[in-house]
Amino acid sequence: MANTVYAISKGKVAELLQRVENNIPAGCKIQIKLFKAFTFDAGDNTETEVVASGSTECDFTNYETKSIVAAALTPPADDGTNMIATLPDQTWAAAGGTLDNDILKLVTFYDPDGSDTAGTNVPMTAHDFVKSTNGGDIVSDGLDAATGFFSAA
Repeated sequence: MANTVYAISKGKVAELLQRVENNIPAGCKIQIKLFKAFTFDAGDNTETEVVASGSTECDFTNYETKSIVAAALTPPADDGTNMIATLPDQTWAAAGGTLDNDILKLVTFYDPDGSDTAGTNVPMTAHDFVKSTNGGDIVSDGLDAATGFFSAA
C-alpha cells in the first residue's frame, strides 16, 4: 500500500486508473519511476515539482521508466468497505553493475497523454523501495499484493 499519497491525487487514484483502463484520453498511462534521493512534498502537482522539491530520479545502468497501459491494468477491487488498486510487478533487468544507485522510493505518476513529460505527469503515490543495484534484477514486488499499491476505505 502507498506510504504516501500526493494531495493532488487524494480521492482521484481510482479515477486516474479508470482513465488509463478506458484509454481516455488516448495514450494516457501510469508511469513508475525510481528515486535515489527523495523529499516528499504533498503539495507537488507535477513530476517537475517532485524533482524541484529535492528528489533525484535513478540513473543506474539499464534504468528505464516503466509504463503501464490499459491492457496491463486490473480494475480496483471494491468489497463494499475497501477499494484496493493493484499494479503488475515491474522488473528492471540487469539493474546497475556499471553505474549503481541506492534506491529509496518508487513513485507512481499519471501521464495524461503518454508523452512522459515531467510538466504534465501527475504524482499519485510514493512507496518505500530501499534497494541497491549491483547488476542483478530488481522487481517492484508488492504493488500487486493483497493490500495493493493504493487502498481507500
